Amino acid sequence: LIAKFLEVLDSLEAAQKIIASEGLEFVIQKLRTIFDSEGIKEVTLGEKFDPTIAEAVEMVAGSEDGKIVEVLEKGYEIEGKLIRPARVRVSAKATVEKPSETKGAVKNG
Repeated sequence: LIAKFLEVLDSLEAAQKIIASEGLEFVIQKLRTIFDSEGIKEVTLGEKFDPTIAEAVEMVAGSEDGKIVEVLEKGYEIEGKLIRPARVRVSAKATVEKPSETKGAVKNG
């Protein structure tokens, strides 16, 4: 049941990005207040990807490995137990492979 209400909250927050509405904000705040009263908290993410609280749904090129570059869906927990992991995009450093060196050298005679 909680997961279904989290989907409703996600939809309302997405709509809020498009439509500025005091009524919409009121409904979102009301849902958040109910969640808070029931011990449901948004998962706090750091900059680094943590697979215990987040799911990497896409890797994108970046300057460092394992950095969260975008949160696609917020994660939630209740009393310290994860009820929905955050869904995130994570950076991966692009590596350029060097051609391997020849192990045996050819001598010119």
